[in-house]
Amino acid sequence: MQSKKFTVIRNITLPLSIISLLCLAMSFVFFELIRKAIITGIGVEKSFTDAQYFVVAAYMVLFIFHLFALAVILMDLSFFKRDSFIKSFIFFVSIISLLMLFGDYALLSDISKEYIFGFPDEFIVLYSSQGLHFLFIVLIFLLLGIIRKNKGLITKEAVVKDESIFINAQYIGLISGISGILFLISCIIFLPLWAFQKGVGIVFLAVIPYIIIIIYWLVMKCRERIREWYDEKQFQDLTKSSLITLGFSILFTTTVFIITRILNDAKIIELIWFPFYVYFSVLIFSSSILAFSRSGSTGE
Repeated sequence: MQSKKFTVIRNITLPLSIISLLCLAMSFVFFELIRKAIITGIGVEKSFTDAQYFVVAAYMVLFIFHLFALAVILMDLSFFKRDSFIKSFIFFVSIISLLMLFGDYALLSDISKEYIFGFPDEFIVLYSSQGLHFLFIVLIFLLLGIIRKNKGLITKEAVVKDESIFINAQYIGLISGISGILFLISCIIFLPLWAFQKGVGIVFLAVIPYIIIIIYWLVMKCRERIREWYDEKQFQDLTKSSLITLGFSILFTTTVFIITRILNDAKIIELIWFPFYVYFSVLIFSSSILAFSRSGSTGE
């Protein structure tokens, strides 16, 4: 029954991905028309009006596609015993791309209000977001190809393998930690302090996929008693990783405390220390579990 649902959702997702690619291309065309109208100062309001209804319709299609694609990813992670960094990366991109659909609306709203003061910098973020949506569609094509190639394994391995989900969650944590730290560093380098203060909430975007996959894993485990959530090896890995993360957390917070006491003006540190701490902790925790897991598997 589950494999039939999986097949149906897969078959819907493929044409949706093609339609979404066309919608994304047309949205880009409309965004370019708006950008050029702002540069020339001719017909700006008309460009916004012409683009409004089509972009809303296109983004509704993209939103539906993201939901179906996310269902394919989660079902694929559940059905197959193998953990996969590539599939974990696709899941990470899917969540960020989905959230950025709403971010695009906010960016367009800002652009419509700020163009009278000059060329809006939000176009850079908007086009970066378009690139992310394009990457996600390409990755879904790749995933559907992998699933089609391995579809014969579904009947052989169509069981929920908690260990693979647990390891995939740590892959996603690793990706979230690295992405979040790199994003913070780029914000410090390229953004003025006022801009960082204005959009400080967005720095937590990269940790959301990790939170979602952990919640998904917990939902899968809720039917079991807590003592059955981990096997002995997983429990040992979890304990050691928690201790390592605790040690690094104490070292990190102590360092931040010393720096803020030494510096008279530490506003940027006051802004970034907590999100940096979150990503640093997730990175250390997930990478430790993966390291212990791999060392144990190779030694058997």
